[in-house]
This record gives sequence, structure tokens and C-alpha cells, in this order.
Amino acid sequence: MVYFSTLGGSTLAGATGEFLNDTINEFSAGNAIDVTDLIPGGSTFGMSYVGTTSEGQLTLTDGSHSTQFSFVGSYAMDHFQAASDGHGGTLITYS
Repeated sequence: MVYFSTLGGSTLAGATGEFLNDTINEFSAGNAIDVTDLIPGGSTFGMSYVGTTSEGQLTLTDGSHSTQFSFVGSYAMDHFQAASDGHGGTLITYS
């Protein structure tokens, strides 16, 4: 299980294969997940979230790579943002 600081300022970084079986807890504004080998913004990029009030799954793909994160807590898809990390990867944040 990965715990983020509720005060923000934490970043979890790695390639898609490094996140297998990771469960994210306390992910909030100011924290980030940097998927270093997943390219954002292309025509094959996709991000989806399916969950309940207690848990859910965030799935990311760029057509070549994909990864999935399990979240503990209540999250909504419209609060997740994906942007370039400036180094060829995808930075995921939550607002």
C-alpha cells in the first residue's frame, strides 16, 4: 500500500510495470503519480476510473503501455488530471 501525505507534495514515480499490485491511499490535491513510460495526449491515450465510495480502479493507456492503480477511498473521474511530466511520461494529479 502506498500512502500519500494529506498535505500534498508527494510524488510516486515509475514505469508502468512497477505499479503492479500497488494500492493508493490518501491521494489528494498536491500529490502526483508520474508514469514515466506512458505518453499523454496522443490519439490513443485513455484514462478511466471506476469505483465506489470506498475503493476504485484508475486505468491509463497510451496504446503501447497500460497500467492500473487501485485506490482506497472515494474518488471521481472528473477530478483526475493527466498531463506531460516534461520528460516523456504522464503526471497524474487530483483536484
